[in-house]
Amino acid sequence: MRWRAAVQIAVAAGATVIGTVSSDEKMGLVRKFGAREVINYTTHDFAAEAMRITNGHGIDLILDAVGKPTFEKGLACLAPFGHLILYGSAGGAPDPIDVRRHLFAKSQKISGFVVPMVYGMKEIHRRGLDAVFQLAREGKLTIPIGRTFPLAEAADAVRFLQSRRSTGKLLLIP
Repeated sequence: MRWRAAVQIAVAAGATVIGTVSSDEKMGLVRKFGAREVINYTTHDFAAEAMRITNGHGIDLILDAVGKPTFEKGLACLAPFGHLILYGSAGGAPDPIDVRRHLFAKSQKISGFVVPMVYGMKEIHRRGLDAVFQLAREGKLTIPIGRTFPLAEAADAVRFLQSRRSTGKLLLIP
């Protein structure tokens, strides 16, 4: 559920957040964490909606944790000089792209991000942790607990997490 932190950090930085969800049940939760607009990407063309919401400008920064179901549409609504960061693939790996067709036309950028890469970069890791803890101290970043499971039901917790129905951190209680 890295998206919760991403939404809260973006709002704290002054960004207007447009969130996407895979079910209507998650829309209120994304708004609760600060998204101004929320689009269900399984029932709506979120690229068209994002272009409408931004009056045709597009999205300057897209953080994509889903992958295959959202990647192409993300590129379609990415603003000129925009940046799409793929940091997960809950819906599968995106299809390959034609760099010239997708990126050159609007001078866009795509990059990938995985947290473990930061662990080896001690100074960057420390600065990031300091900033996150500061936001938490200021009440701008919270970590919600979605559900708890007894440790003996760890397998059920993993299945629940894999079902993508989880809406908060899962805790295993000994």
